[in-house]
Amino acid sequence: MENSKSIPSVESSMIAYSLSLAQEKLIVGVKKNAKNPHFNSDYADLSAVLEVALSVLPKHGLSVTQGSKFVDGIFFVTTKILHSSGESIESEIM
Repeated sequence: MENSKSIPSVESSMIAYSLSLAQEKLIVGVKKNAKNPHFNSDYADLSAVLEVALSVLPKHGLSVTQGSKFVDGIFFVTTKILHSSGESIESEIM
């Protein structure tokens, strides 16, 4: 996970504070609304996760973006959480 250059420390970070407030509201979690027949398990699909997250994050000045790219034939998905202060946190998975 990468931090934006504008975050001087976690203690004085607006994004860290706002994320802690948002996470407090997200403690209930997301209801599982889909079934994986291969493993016979239930899970929350992406639309269920986004529905819950996007109902809480903006109230704390937070937004989420996702993008993708190919590097040397490997597919990456990048998720970035942005704060209204300009701070951001980014992670990338392949």
